[in-house]
Amino acid sequence: MTTTVTAYTSQELTTLQQEKAVLLHLEQEFKRNILEIGAHLTQVRDLLRHNKQGGFEVWIEEELGWSRQMVYNYINVHQQFATVQNFGQLALPASAMYLLAEKRTPETARQEVLERVEGGEPMTYKQVQDVVNHCRRSGKSFKSRGTSLGNKRQREPQGATPEAPQTLCIFCKRRNLRVYAFDASGSGICLPCARNAMEELQGGRT
Repeated sequence: MTTTVTAYTSQELTTLQQEKAVLLHLEQEFKRNILEIGAHLTQVRDLLRHNKQGGFEVWIEEELGWSRQMVYNYINVHQQFATVQNFGQLALPASAMYLLAEKRTPETARQEVLERVEGGEPMTYKQVQDVVNHCRRSGKSFKSRGTSLGNKRQREPQGATPEAPQTLCIFCKRRNLRVYAFDASGSGICLPCARNAMEELQGGRT
């Protein structure tokens, strides 16, 4: 992914930080509302399950004007994640939640993504999609690739170039990134975060 480096004035940076806080709060509220909307839609669906005058989907179309896809996104998220604590605070976009909640998504993918975000690692839709696709193809956890690579390195002949060790950025918490600086623990700052930190520092001096 290409990172665009943009210089902001001190005033712009302050305003952007305030807007970011507001938007993240609204996102949390929206994700909590997804669960509540899904619960009410499930109740309506169960009520109209045996209705012979059109049923649930006709009612949704006539009374709410919502698409079938949107309705079942809400219902699936409610069914899969209603018991997850602090659901609104998970570092996942709503689109990734819809993908995880699909009935055809492997349970191994759901568990892995939840473990990672509950551990503090933010994930994008693309990252979640990669985990889901890998689990669909192999039936194994995305994490198990690390074991396979380890076994592969053991079989490599002497003189082969070793793969770069995993590193963890202390800011964005992403692994397998080129780091700007790192210590013996394998932690450091990735280049995009280092650039952002420098820009904030320079902006504060203006």
